[in-house]
Amino acid sequence: VDELDDTEGWATKPRNWPNIVLELPRGIVQTPIEIITGRDSNQHHYIGRVYMFRGEGGSTVRRGTFGKIIHFIDFLDILPDKVDRYLDPSQFPDRVQTDRSVLPGEWIYERDPRTADRNIHFGVGGLRRAVQAANEDIEDMRGRILQSFRGGVRETFLETVRGRGGVYPNARVRHRVGGSAIRGVLKDAGGAIDQNGNGDLDARPGGIEVDRVRANLEVRIGADQHAERARLYRELIKTLPALRSAVLMTALPVAF
Repeated sequence: VDELDDTEGWATKPRNWPNIVLELPRGIVQTPIEIITGRDSNQHHYIGRVYMFRGEGGSTVRRGTFGKIIHFIDFLDILPDKVDRYLDPSQFPDRVQTDRSVLPGEWIYERDPRTADRNIHFGVGGLRRAVQAANEDIEDMRGRILQSFRGGVRETFLETVRGRGGVYPNARVRHRVGGSAIRGVLKDAGGAIDQNGNGDLDARPGGIEVDRVRANLEVRIGADQHAERARLYRELIKTLPALRSAVLMTALPVAF
């Protein structure tokens, strides 16, 4: 959450105040460069990073010591410094390197993710997705605990989403607690549920960007359902003596 707050306010952080002051002279100097080369200043340098951090994230050129010195001297941003902005998760690289191992409780964006020639940055959209996933994990554990007492249904939806860089998966977890949730699922999708309470079926996509949705259902009986079953067994046991007497009466010979 702290990282998300820092990223949302990255453009106006004190370390960027010199960039804000220099934007006016930079605009004057870069105007002829834009006319001659066709360079889009919104895709380079400070402004390019502002838009990058407002979205999903992106990548910037990874430079050595000499390159860093040259671009530090170039305070008017005459040299190109292209920022690649990502519009959805499919554009992030499949694999990255980090400065050290990612430990439990840490996030990958805290470990300077990079490829051989690019620095990878997470924007507001990417960080919000990470926070949402963490909240879903907490709610998932809470739902499992409640289901152990009251029973219920755990629904996992795995979406195959079309992105600019190809398809990417998007998962959502939902819990419904109580006997009514169990009866509703068994009524609607009982044929897809096996003897262990698990089932898989296709679901309806929620948007045109979603190619396919696969739903996994887990029906779990809790303490409430076990208590109800025990109560029914006790009532059945109470009827056994009367049932036994009725059976014996029907077994007696009938005199004509």
